[in-house]
Amino acid sequence: MLSPVQLQQYLQRTGFNDSCTDSLGTLQLLHHLHPQTIPFENLDSWRGVPVVVDTGHVFNKLVLENRGGYCYEHNWLFMQVLRTLGFSVHGLAARVHWMQAADFVPPRTHMALLVEIADKRYLCDVGFGGQTMTAPLLLDHSGPQSTPNETLSLTYSDSGVFLVQTRMKQQWQPMFSFTLEPQQLPDYQQANWFVSTHPESRFVQNLVCARVEGKQRHALLNNRYTLHCPEKDSGTMLLQSPDEIRQILTRQFRINLDSMPDLDKKLIALFRQ
Repeated sequence: MLSPVQLQQYLQRTGFNDSCTDSLGTLQLLHHLHPQTIPFENLDSWRGVPVVVDTGHVFNKLVLENRGGYCYEHNWLFMQVLRTLGFSVHGLAARVHWMQAADFVPPRTHMALLVEIADKRYLCDVGFGGQTMTAPLLLDHSGPQSTPNETLSLTYSDSGVFLVQTRMKQQWQPMFSFTLEPQQLPDYQQANWFVSTHPESRFVQNLVCARVEGKQRHALLNNRYTLHCPEKDSGTMLLQSPDEIRQILTRQFRINLDSMPDLDKKLIALFRQ
């Protein structure tokens, strides 16, 4: 949980200026604001800097240092915020199916949250990169669910597995699957170590950033920047220099780069690959 001062700092960081209660309305507003103000980014693992998942490190990085993070950092912070506000919430482990072959079985390397409000269960996830949800999903509901950005769905199999899908170009695309077994901090720390250090990890090999802005989504993969707009074709541009990437990181993703003196060296190496 967070201290009263930390909670106020988080609310200020996300622009939350409403009254805080353990209600669905508060949960929905927080879930909408978080991915718009705190970006998804893997600058640490990409630079070879250890990613530490605990409340102190995550809070300092994402809130006080105006940085972002990936799923373990975002959802661990969000869980502490919700618990501080009195919500009943626990962490989940998920398999990421996004952009994977149908027969591929991925490991459980994603974190999501289960929140209970008045005998109803909701799935929350503020750290799924370029497809981060912008609203909680009602767990015990079969069929499409509208969010401020995309239409999503939750399906349940006889084996006890839930699958989250998003509607894109009139087709359902799988995002991730999960069970309801509660996870603890050591579970996430072990998975985080693999994701942030394994040589073949996507977050070690590539620079990945994402942020929601209203109906739009900003995305960066190495030097390819894309602006996704609803009902329009996405606009993509290849950035031509380390300085252009720095400008995108600062302006579109709102990342404070002051604590990364080695970033230029890594960006220069990116263009030499």
